Amino acid sequence: MQGTIQTRHITSAAVAKGRFRLSPRRQLCVYEPPGYTQATALPCVVLLPAFGRGHGELFFSQPWKPSPIERLDALIAAGSVPPLLACSVDTWTPLGGSQFVDSPILGNFQQFLAHELPAFLRTHWNIKPGAGALGLMGASSGGFGVLRMLLDCPGVYAAAAAHAPDGAFDLSLRPWLLRAAQAEQRAGSLEHLARRIATEGPKDQLEYEAAIVLTCLAAYTQRPSAAWPHFEVPFSLETGQVDEVAWGEICLADPLRRLAQQAGVIKDVKFLYLDAGTEDEFGLNYATDAFFRAMVHGSEVVFERFAGGHRGLSARFAHSLPMMARALWDSAV
Repeated sequence: MQGTIQTRHITSAAVAKGRFRLSPRRQLCVYEPPGYTQATALPCVVLLPAFGRGHGELFFSQPWKPSPIERLDALIAAGSVPPLLACSVDTWTPLGGSQFVDSPILGNFQQFLAHELPAFLRTHWNIKPGAGALGLMGASSGGFGVLRMLLDCPGVYAAAAAHAPDGAFDLSLRPWLLRAAQAEQRAGSLEHLARRIATEGPKDQLEYEAAIVLTCLAAYTQRPSAAWPHFEVPFSLETGQVDEVAWGEICLADPLRRLAQQAGVIKDVKFLYLDAGTEDEFGLNYATDAFFRAMVHGSEVVFERFAGGHRGLSARFAHSLPMMARALWDSAV
């Protein structure tokens, strides 16, 4: 690798505001391309990890697998991609993720990404001035965080990429409620299941699937309950039957619902990349298709379908990162 990776810590007041009382001290990794100095102003892209993944996995290689940042470094070193900074930050919670939204239970992760993180990056690195110099990208839950950021906080990030983002909850998330009910029934109660996952991690596939549901419920619930884990499940533990009113409240967080409320318009974004595998195990290819069709295309949008499923989506970053880099250079002041 010819560039360098710096690690720092940021203290976030926003993250600490949830009922979970999470640590405000968060590590971030920043990639500096070959030859970077503080005298060089560059665009910067922020990478969001998927559920159950750490921010460092986007920067450091796994056996036989170069990381997205290592692939980007090779492209920059070869002159195929213009240089840029890249960042990923710790957004971990005991349930496995944050969904990158503001939550009275988990904390205000969207505010962290919209305000505190950009300010910190501009203080410690020489980033080109203006909102046009910042990009945001993620896969799966990270892609969901990208779409919600564009919809809820327009103007912060000028370019974005969302790989198989969570959405169309009735199609993609609702079928998993049954698995969460089964895991809760086996554990004896919601509290026992949530505490075990939070302290030990999921012990099998059933609990992993339940952890995804519990994270989503914790992130999307806007009326927290008093008892830990401060949210209720939208189904009956005895019958598995869904409470339609409670489920409807969870669905208010769906990016498709948010987009419809804004008449299909995403403001102040210059470039958006969307993709999904045609065999996505969670049906997120249908969710991504629906989001693309519902958009009013006032900006440059690239939408691609690829042969494959939901696993290993971070490998797609190597495809979208060059487009992101060029879009950020084009839109930066």
